[in-house]
Amino acid sequence: MSNLGNKQIMANNIRYYMNIHSVSQTEICNTLGFKMPTFSDWVNAKTYPRIDKIELMANYFGVTKADLVEDHSSRSHLTQCQTKDEETLVLSYRELNDINKKSVAYTNNLLSTQRMEDELRTAHARTDIEATPEGIQSDLDIMNDDSLWD
Repeated sequence: MSNLGNKQIMANNIRYYMNIHSVSQTEICNTLGFKMPTFSDWVNAKTYPRIDKIELMANYFGVTKADLVEDHSSRSHLTQCQTKDEETLVLSYRELNDINKKSVAYTNNLLSTQRMEDELRTAHARTDIEATPEGIQSDLDIMNDDSLWD
């Protein structure tokens, strides 16, 4: 159990989720309609938000209210999950026997294949010639001329 006060725990958790989601105080205040000084007081552990504001933040970050109000500092970074779905997956994985844990290798192969397919479908600029404004315009004209595509 931690000796941190409730305000400090809340402040730490808000900052943690802001960091994960790469959002600023201004972005959150604008999106959720919070006043900047009030939100700043929460982040700096000066005051504690009302439950309705905690619920708004939890929904914004896609977490539970408990994720914002409870002390998670004793958890290692390996066990911290951003969503309930991630937590369910981690807990389910831990219950698998060694043979079934090998399915992770299969999943990694699927992900690798997906990434390669995405890369193949991505348009790439030519590297064997230097692009000129005239060449780019010519390419655009060809792409926009339907008679060349039948």
